[in-house]
Amino acid sequence: MSLYMGPTVERWTPASWGDVESAAAAGLLDETHWVELKKAVPADSKAANRELAKDLASLACDGGLLVIGIEDDSGKAGAVVGTSLAGLQDRIDQVAGAGIDPPLVVRSIPLPHPSMDGHGCLLIVLDASADGPHMVEGSYWGRGDTGKRPLIDLEVRRRLAENEQRRNAFEDRFAAARHQAPLGGPGVLHVLFRPRAGRRGALAAEVDSPRNLFHDLTVELPLDPDGWTIGELDQVRRVLHGAELSNFEVPRDRAANLKDAASQIEAHLRSARIEDDGTLFYSCSRLTYGAGQGGATPQPLMSTRGVLALTEWLTIMAGRLGDRAGYAGSWDIGLALAGLEGHSAAPANSGRLTGLYRATYPEDEYLGLTTTTATELNSNPQRVVDRLLRPAFRILGVEQQIDDMASRSS
Repeated sequence: MSLYMGPTVERWTPASWGDVESAAAAGLLDETHWVELKKAVPADSKAANRELAKDLASLACDGGLLVIGIEDDSGKAGAVVGTSLAGLQDRIDQVAGAGIDPPLVVRSIPLPHPSMDGHGCLLIVLDASADGPHMVEGSYWGRGDTGKRPLIDLEVRRRLAENEQRRNAFEDRFAAARHQAPLGGPGVLHVLFRPRAGRRGALAAEVDSPRNLFHDLTVELPLDPDGWTIGELDQVRRVLHGAELSNFEVPRDRAANLKDAASQIEAHLRSARIEDDGTLFYSCSRLTYGAGQGGATPQPLMSTRGVLALTEWLTIMAGRLGDRAGYAGSWDIGLALAGLEGHSAAPANSGRLTGLYRATYPEDEYLGLTTTTATELNSNPQRVVDRLLRPAFRILGVEQQIDDMASRSS
């Protein structure tokens, strides 16, 4: 795992106590805008946790690393002494989740001491947060050249305005992707994962072998109890900055696409576009349909379990794609499904639920947007899925499906 240490420093890949000693001796771990040192975290107390929360919130502004177990020699990395690791990761997770607003998801890397059991260094990795700046007890925190500092009102307003501009730009990009997609119309699910600061060309070699890449991304995805799969995509087209895979032949004239016909074709048509900066855009048709017996009017249904399974798998795949690209920053994610008005959730194929749900969706389109970090995408993709889908599933009365997903993954 390579760690971001700032824009002018090569990424660091520590694997042992000795790697920490070498990096400290070389000056790589001196305190900067992106690195904070602590010899130890004081005993659990309100004051100590507040100080720890400030450290985490400040590093989350632009991403960085908190190293526990190194003496701070006036901003320079001193002796690597280690610290007691017992319960430390859990405590930091609790502070990040409960002591900071909005909460943070952090990644902890323990590197044990070679001869002292229960002792070692703990590296706390913070990706640049898409929700920053973050507040601790009424103040927003950021970083100076070598340490944390409270942000002034002007800085806070500027960062919040930049976040809003990025969200608006992503919504426009997502709308354009749906418009240009070969699939469209009622019942087509579109999901877009975009690394906010992805580097063009990071996956240039991989997208030139898209079938192999797609296979690697889909290995050992969680099994779906209703038999859904991500799909075999055997058609490949090269596109600008990447490749597009599908289980159908895309018309040469994309104006003559499948937007009108997709809802009339019984099979689930699927396409996936993977770009060399880690962007993933996926579409799947027939997530809505009509079901009825005899001459009865077909009941309009939505395959909520299919939507849930596909979204969970795609979220896991996006995390894997980011790892392959060496990306550790923020992500923008969008999910859209049109033609929903009047549709109910379909009953489970497993037979655990019987009959049709009565709640119907009140609008034509559902649009879910969220942001995340590489850490959350890899450590808890189900929480990302929850944010994307729970509003729609709540209206349809099937939130339990999301809770079941989380239980299966825990």
